[in-house]
Amino acid sequence: MTGRGGGIRNDERGREDAPSRVGLALALLLVCLTAAPRFAQYWVHQFATRLPSQSATETPPPESWGTAQSAASRRCLEAIPGMVSTSTLSDKLLILYDGQPEIAYLTLSSCGVAQGGEHTIYLNGHPVSHMTPDSYPCCWCYGPVAPITYTIPTASLVVSGWNEITITSDSDLAGAWLAYAARLTVQGVLSGALKSEFVFTSSYDGSLRRAAFKIPAKYNPDVPVPLLVSIGGTGEDRWDALYHYAERTNAVGWLLLAPDVRGLYPPSGGRTASLATQHDIVDAVKLMVERFEVDTGRIYLSGFSAGGGVAATVAAKYPHLFAAVVDWIGPTDLVQWIEQRPDLYSGLVANDMGCPPTNLTGSCAFEWGRRSAREFVMNLKHVPMAIVHGRADQQVPFAQSEDFHKAMAEHYDPLANNKVAVWHDGGHFDAVPNLRPIEFLSRFVLNPIPQDIDIRTDESKDYYWIAIEQKSWMGKASPGFSRVSAAYELDSRTISLTVRDERQLDSGNLPLDVCLDLVRIGMHDERTYVVEDYNFASGNVTTRRIIPDQGRLCLSVLRDAHGSVHRRYVLYPVSSVPRPFHLPRKAESQF
Repeated sequence: MTGRGGGIRNDERGREDAPSRVGLALALLLVCLTAAPRFAQYWVHQFATRLPSQSATETPPPESWGTAQSAASRRCLEAIPGMVSTSTLSDKLLILYDGQPEIAYLTLSSCGVAQGGEHTIYLNGHPVSHMTPDSYPCCWCYGPVAPITYTIPTASLVVSGWNEITITSDSDLAGAWLAYAARLTVQGVLSGALKSEFVFTSSYDGSLRRAAFKIPAKYNPDVPVPLLVSIGGTGEDRWDALYHYAERTNAVGWLLLAPDVRGLYPPSGGRTASLATQHDIVDAVKLMVERFEVDTGRIYLSGFSAGGGVAATVAAKYPHLFAAVVDWIGPTDLVQWIEQRPDLYSGLVANDMGCPPTNLTGSCAFEWGRRSAREFVMNLKHVPMAIVHGRADQQVPFAQSEDFHKAMAEHYDPLANNKVAVWHDGGHFDAVPNLRPIEFLSRFVLNPIPQDIDIRTDESKDYYWIAIEQKSWMGKASPGFSRVSAAYELDSRTISLTVRDERQLDSGNLPLDVCLDLVRIGMHDERTYVVEDYNFASGNVTTRRIIPDQGRLCLSVLRDAHGSVHRRYVLYPVSSVPRPFHLPRKAESQF
């Protein structure tokens, strides 16, 4: 495994060139000013006639042939003497197919290519063509230059996976030229993977959101297949996240999804699991399930760096949706992260959170907590997880994952519950050759109805077979965490749960409703249930009867005279033999 996030790094964005782009632009501007007459002639020619495309083949391919195509590169290859090395410039393109290519070609937009300059084009180290010369030395990337199509003489040179395109200056070492929007296409007796994106409406705020996705080359719409959701790291968008796993998921025939992560202001590139981002991810998953044949018992989640922290938090908020998770070097406690990395403080506050972690009201502190997976670590008991981290990591310190794993042990046995800690001695971008994330994920299927669950939530939502609703009081609401620990036994027909509400309100009841889905756990055939209610604050025990409504049994938990909510309930059908109420063990009463 190589590159960022254990996958091949997407070089199409060319972020490593960003610091020099201003200087390159200034140099290009000077060239344009000194060649103003030809510059004007060039643009008149471009808009009036457009440059023609070279034909890949004069005869159309057979109708039975399939086509596979890479996405157009987003990297601009710029050769400017004195500014960058002009001997060779390279790019990587990902094309995925299954079968035998018979025809292959490369489309490429270029400008400033001098006559007689050669400019050999190499594909995976093999010379395949020469760039077409033009007479317009002044241009810039992504201008209105029509692409030129170059036929690749041997189609088998295009491999299914990553392909390297290299362009040389050859004899024109002093020339200034550029190339962009490279794309590979193959045709033959084959099927190609589809990489695309869709726009959807967020259920959180109604805004339009984007997600990239990939359909594997061997996709059969009649057979449900696993879906992997990939979350990118800092500064990465949906396409960067998609490329982390595009090649490997195609090899095993999985669907792949990569939603954008929101920042506070930009539409993508966020670093934290805000409620908006959580809903965006789940919305995108639901759309994939609606549009394709997804095996809903095998929906997986993975994230790299900041995306690993997002993935861990989303998995903890939706443990009933994801069958397994891989957290690559993710920050799991955001406040601890800025304490370890003070240089992140301003960026996280300004671009992601909108507020510092502490203030007079405490609302910001809650916002930092609700985006940190460590606050919900108990929710992950039934979610298998691989936590990958290097001890030499300087971007996300190793303690982020180490403390996360230790926090799990306070609530359950990590190893017995499929939590794998993959520690190594490398840094943030170092490969972990012994870990194969697809193989790890594929071992697990969703456990949709675990008999015991321990849930902490920051909002009203469903979890497995319970629904938690944080209600307001006389129009007043208060943000905070609520926690429900529940278990059921079919043999004794008994359900037990302990409820605690951490929300604070100056006055009023601020009720909390907890509803049990009796149908899901197979206990819906009883008409009346006995509810034994133990109040931890007062020590009182009361008993009442409740009739379920359409297979759901709901408890409305009110605040007591002490202003707290901390109660234990035991529920059983009235037809069962009456049984004495057993006080909870000390350990149970302290969460």
